[in-house]
Formats: sequence, structure tokens, C-alpha cells
Amino acid sequence: MTEESSFIPNRALRRMRERRGLTQEQLAEAIGTTHHSIYRWEKGSAFPSPFFRQKLCTYFELSAEVLGLQRIVEADEQEEATIPAKTPFHSTFPPIAPLGNALMGRSALLEQIIGRLFSEEKAALSRMVLQGLPGIGKTSLVIELAFHPAITQHFPDGLLWASVGPTPDRLMLLSAWAARLGLSSDTLSGCTTASALVPLLHERISEKRYLLILDDVWSREDALALTIGGPFCTHLVTTRFPQVAYQYMPQHVVAVPELDPDAGMAIIRSLAPVAVEHTIPEIYELVQKANGLPLTLVLIGHALAQVSYSQQPRRIRGLLDRLLHREARMELVAALPPFQPAHSGVTSLQVVIASSVQVLPEAAKVALSQLAILPAKPLAFPEHVAQAVCGCDGATVVNLLDLLTDFGLLEGVAPERYTMHQAIVDYASSPEIDWVASQRLIQHLTRWWEAHQEEPLVVAQDWPLMQHALDLSRQLEYHELFIQGVLAVRVFLLTQGFYAILMSYAQAALELAEHDTVCLVHLLLVQAQIFIEQGAYGQAEEVAGRAHERTQREGNDELLASCLDILGVLAFKLGQMERAQNLYEEGWSYACNEGDKRIQSSLLHHLGQLHLHHGRNVEASTTVEKGLAIVGDVFPLQRCELLNILGTIVMYTGQFDQADEIYTSGLNLAEHMGYSVLIAQFRFNRASIEQRRGNFSEQIPLLQKQLHEARKVGRSEVIIKTLDHLAHSYSETRNFAQANECLQEAFDIACAIGNREQQTKVLANIGNVFLVQGEVARAEEYTRRGLIMARELNMQGQVTVLLLNLGEIATHFQRFEEAIEAFEEALLRAHESNTLICLAYIKLGLSHVYALQGKPEQALVAAQEAYSLSTQWNDEAMRTEIEKWMADCVR
Repeated sequence: MTEESSFIPNRALRRMRERRGLTQEQLAEAIGTTHHSIYRWEKGSAFPSPFFRQKLCTYFELSAEVLGLQRIVEADEQEEATIPAKTPFHSTFPPIAPLGNALMGRSALLEQIIGRLFSEEKAALSRMVLQGLPGIGKTSLVIELAFHPAITQHFPDGLLWASVGPTPDRLMLLSAWAARLGLSSDTLSGCTTASALVPLLHERISEKRYLLILDDVWSREDALALTIGGPFCTHLVTTRFPQVAYQYMPQHVVAVPELDPDAGMAIIRSLAPVAVEHTIPEIYELVQKANGLPLTLVLIGHALAQVSYSQQPRRIRGLLDRLLHREARMELVAALPPFQPAHSGVTSLQVVIASSVQVLPEAAKVALSQLAILPAKPLAFPEHVAQAVCGCDGATVVNLLDLLTDFGLLEGVAPERYTMHQAIVDYASSPEIDWVASQRLIQHLTRWWEAHQEEPLVVAQDWPLMQHALDLSRQLEYHELFIQGVLAVRVFLLTQGFYAILMSYAQAALELAEHDTVCLVHLLLVQAQIFIEQGAYGQAEEVAGRAHERTQREGNDELLASCLDILGVLAFKLGQMERAQNLYEEGWSYACNEGDKRIQSSLLHHLGQLHLHHGRNVEASTTVEKGLAIVGDVFPLQRCELLNILGTIVMYTGQFDQADEIYTSGLNLAEHMGYSVLIAQFRFNRASIEQRRGNFSEQIPLLQKQLHEARKVGRSEVIIKTLDHLAHSYSETRNFAQANECLQEAFDIACAIGNREQQTKVLANIGNVFLVQGEVARAEEYTRRGLIMARELNMQGQVTVLLLNLGEIATHFQRFEEAIEAFEEALLRAHESNTLICLAYIKLGLSHVYALQGKPEQALVAAQEAYSLSTQWNDEAMRTEIEKWMADCVR
């Protein structure tokens, strides 16, 4: 048999080239080699180096297996290899990467590393370190770097490689380098220690340009012992340990980051295209679980490829379901060639992480296992949580955190905050739940949240951690802790407008709290507050009534005051003003008995709002000032709420500058504390001042900015209100198309979240815009739709406003009897609620009807009554409008 006949042609590579319609010359040009090399690779007489293997994989976007590039041949059969066959492979040349594809998504990082290596004008850096998690792809990166054209050009004398590891034989590694450098056995005969070899090696390469790669270094001492190059050499070190990296070369450490999800998908697609084709959503979930770790992604890709050949989606989905569990991911194994430096010829997450963990002190191993109950990166945890979970004192936990960080198992992300990669969590998690650590976590977070419940900026970044604790308490059936946790977070979630999340937790807690009256009532009142915010008044009345009934049986004054306060708000929303006042006053008597300043301030806030509604501005101001005196600076949330209503009172008296000062003061406090809902309300009210001043154009950019911010965080209620204000400004500046567009979006969002109260208000505002622009028929359509919904919801105030609008529409069409009927019903409702501003506009509307009917005397009387009401309300703009109309009536 001839030598040529023993070659095994690479038909896969040739087939892929021909499918692309490429000649050998075109492919060679594309990857930077000669057409003769392509010819030999396809013929099988030569095998591409790791550098060109990766180039081919990247160019075709296919795995090495698919391209027929996974066959391993002896070094002396590889014509392009430059390593003497007798040289120990692992010490003088990079190993063939068994996990090719892991470099996808690394182009920018490679360029960054090369840029830093050659950042100095005349020479490359003498030392650089790549640091990152086990399995992050450090070895793959330096293999690619070793064959990069810029590297090979700058280091013409060659490459020295050492796979170091936790317990290296320095003498063996240096001896292999000596052989690689051609030192004679006579020269080496007297060198029996590593330190004796160093001067010889240094002298040999002192004037040459070598790249020395020290892969997987575990100690600074090992790195320094192998740093033997001269001034023209560069030492490139990889390590999993941050401490080693910064001890060896603190100025030039490159942290190797995780891959983004798109790169993760690309890796799996390249390895298992059939699996990706059948199960993209499931694979994307698995990519998220891998958390950007190339080793995990490649192992997953290989596992999927092994079941994809059958073309059976059933088998692929079965494997995906198993891989969603951490145990299955930990067990994934990839076989390595026999000469690859590794543990037992295999590589897996279990192996590479275990090698780091096994050298930890026992206390650190225990701490790592306990911390694994916390959520993984990108979420982080503070030191006080780590202390609670580990159950040790502050000094001890800080030492443990420092040790785990030095070993690369934790990552410091901010002062006193840490995170742990999903792979580390998967490895360290116990097969059985750590009940003790979990209970400590839940108890600590609940107490901590209770202490800071009115400080959203303090607790906001740890909300995902608290969610984890709540879910854990449900999973472990710690029912009492779960209920306490829900009550601890209720203020935060209400002030942030996270109503759906709070409702879900409150409902789950209610099912467990039937025998605890205090907790039950608080949870029912939370539900009532949310229902009121969503405009679901019937449901609010039901749960608030249930809370009140339960509280009356117990005789708890604090709970009674809270129930009466919520019932009063509900009555106010329903237009039952007398009932609302009675409920507030009764609640005040109980609150005074109890002495709870939060409840007292809430009742005074709502009483002030009631007085304002009736136009009793002095009483409203006095009531709110009393509330402010009670809360002082001790209760910032209640102070913000009171400042908000006080500013409104002052604004309605026409003192716009003073109102703006009050709103600004409240806004500053709300921003300082992080009260999202109140921040939005203060901004709305400041916008209202400018609108009352007629500065509509100036408000549009500010409202657009607020709308952008609200959309970023997905706050539906805030988005609706902002769109409503923005529509009003557009309408006043005659930009009706934009006004309608805003209101339509607001209506769609209100429908999507099921907020019928907001739907009703938006329908009314759409009708108003059409009325202003003269499209009266369309205005009537929306007004009637809103009126039907307002009657269904028993929204008395909104019914009154819509009847007023309907009266104006009927007047336009000269349907005078219908107009009078609408105005009279509105008048009756406005009298019941003593809403002065509505009463004034209704009287003005009646005056218009009488004038059109040819009844000037009745028109003038109605106008005079409207003027008197506007004077009581202290609305200068309305008084001016009525004075002009009265002059017309007289003429």
C-alpha cells in the first residue's frame, strides 16, 4: 500500500465548500491560507492547525465534527505543525481544544486583549493575566491568541506553553521548555532543581521574542517561577483566582466575562442545529440557566447533538427537560483526547468546579453550600444577608466572603454586595434543602424589610431577594413566615405601584391566615386598597366590609380605624360624601384611642381631601396642617401624602407659586425616599399648575420625558395618567390628532390591565377632545359609552361630569329637553356631593340652554348662580368666563 493511499479524504469539508459554491482558492483567501493547504486538508494528507480549524468553523458557522475536523493525527503527520514530535505536548504547545465553538461571541474580547498587549509603542507588555470562572473559556482564548496573525508576527521565535494546574511539577515543565529550546543534555545534566534551570532558560531567550503562556495558574509562586522570559518576551497567564491575578500583575488583568444569550444560542445552534430547529423556546430557557458559561453551553450542545441524529423531537425535549435540573447539567461530560491535560480524561462542570472547592477550608465549604440557597447572578446579595444565612458573626462572615471571592467562587459587585454564578450555585446546592439556612434567610429579610418598609430606595435593589425568600417560605410551607413577609413588603409594593404582584401574594397569604385576625384584616385591607386603585369598587367594598366585620368582633381599635379609613375612601370614590365624612370621623376617634400616628395622618389626609371636594378650602387646609404637625419628619411617606393634598388645596385657591413650592418640597422628599407613585403624582400636579397658567406647550416635553420613564419600568397606571395629561396639553395647543393618539393608547392599556375606572375616565376625556375640536357626534358616542360604564361602577363623581358633558352636547344639537334632563340629573348628584365646581358648570350649561330657548331672564339667573358658586370655589378663570357670558345675556 502506498503512503498516498493511506490518506483519508475529508469529504465533509469538501462538500461544505462546494455547497457554498467556493473554489479552493476562494476558501483559502477567506480564511488567510493557501489553496494548496485547502487541497491537502481535503485530500487528507494534512490536518489544519487549531488556529485554522477554528477559522474554518467560524467561516462555515459549523462545528468541527460537521466539518470532519475532529480526527487527531500524530504531530509528525501534521505538515503545518512546528513542534518536534518528541517534545512533551502539553508543556510546549497548546492542547487541541476539545470544546471548539466556545469562542463564539469572543471576537471583541480577543481584539481587546490584543489591543492591550500592544498598547505600548515599542514592545508588547511583559505580563498579562486573563482571569475568570472555571469553564469561562480562558484556555480557548489563549489558544486562539497563540495563532492570531498579530501574535505570530510579533513573536517570530515561537511559543512556550505550560499547563500549570494546582500542583505543577515545575522541574518537568522547565525541562520540557529546555528541550523545546534545544538545550543539550550535557548542559542540563547538572540541573536537578527548577531554580537551577531558570538562568539557563532565561539566557537562551533573553534576546528573543517568545510568547510564554502559563495556563490555569493556581498560585503567584508558580507563575513567578515560570516567568523566565527576557525583555522582548510576553508572559500570558490564565487563572480562575482573582487574588492570584492581581498579585502577579495588578495593572494588566483582563476579566473574562460570561457570554450574552445570543452567543450562547449560537454555540448550541452550531453544535446541535436539529435540536435548535425543533425547540427554540426551550433551548433559550436552558441558555439562560447556563448563565453565559461556555463550558456549560458546549456540554449542552454536545449532549443535544447526541440525541438529534434520530430526528425525533420527543428525545430532544426529554433531554431538555432533564437539563433544566441542575443535577443533570452538573453530570454532563465531554471526552478528551488521551494527551489532553485534564482529570481522568473527561471534563465537566462538576470536575472543574470541584477542583477549586476541594482546597477550601471546611468552614468556607459550608458557607458556600449555605449561600447557594440565594438566587444566582445577575442577582446580588448584601453582607447582612450572608451573615444571616451562614448564622455567624459579622467578622467571621466577612472573612469567609473574602476567601470565597479570592477563590473566584463569589464576585464582588459593589461595596458589601456579592453575586454567585449559576454554575457555582448548581455545584454547591445540597440535594436536600437546607431548612435551617432557609429559615434564617426568611426571618432575617422579613425583619429587615419591616424596619425599612417606608424606605424604598434602601430595599428596592433587594426586592428580587425578598421575592426569593417569599417563594422559598411557600415552598417549605413556613406559613407564618410567608404571611409576615407579605405584610412586611406591602407598603413597598403599594408605593411602587406593583399592585398585581402584591395582590397575588396577598391572596395566597389570605388562604393561610383565617385563624389570625390581625393578619387577616391587614391582608383584606391590602386587597381593598388595590381594588380601589384599579377602580373595582364592588370588590373593594366586599373585602373591606369583611375586614370591618371581623375587626368589630375582636374590638381592636387600631384595626377598626384602618378599616373605617378604607371604607371612607371607598365611599368618597362612590360619591357618598356624607357617609365618607362619618366614617372618617369615627375612624379618627378610634385612631386617637390607639395613638397610631400613621393612621391618624391618613384619616386627616382623607378628611382634608373631602373638605377640598366640597370647596371648604380653609377647613381642608387646617385639617392637613394638623396632620403634618402629627407626622413631623418622622413619617416621610405620610408627610408626602399630606403635602400632595395641601399643594392641591393651595392650587385651587389660585396661589400657584405657593402650590408649586409645596409640590416641589414633597417631590424632593418622595425622590429622596423612592416613593414612585407619589413622585408621579407630584409631577402630575406640578404639570396641572402650568396647565392652569395656560403653559401647555412648555409642559409637553416634560410629560413626554415622564412617559418615557414610566414606560421603561412598565408602570401601567402611571403611563395612563401621563398620557391623559399629555393629551390635555395637546388638545389645548390644538394638536388633536396627537391628543387622540395618547388617549387611545391610554384606553388600550386600561383595558389590558382591567382597570375599568381608568377606562371610564379616558372615554370621558376622548369625548372632551372631540367636543373641543367640533366633532360633536363622535364626542357624544364616547361620552355615552363612558356614562354607561360609570353608572355600572357607581362612580358618582364621574357620572356627574359625563352628564354635564352630555348636556353640552345635547345643547349643541338643540335637543333642549334632553339637555335640561341631563343637567338636572347632574345638578342633583352634584348637590348630594356638594361639588361646587361641578355645580357652577352645570348652572352655566343651563344658562346656555335657556338663552337658546329665548328665556333671557332664566339664563341670567342661572348665570348669576354659577358666578356665586365660582366665587366660593375661588376659580378666577371661571369667574371671568361667566362675567363675559352674563354681559352677553344682558345685551
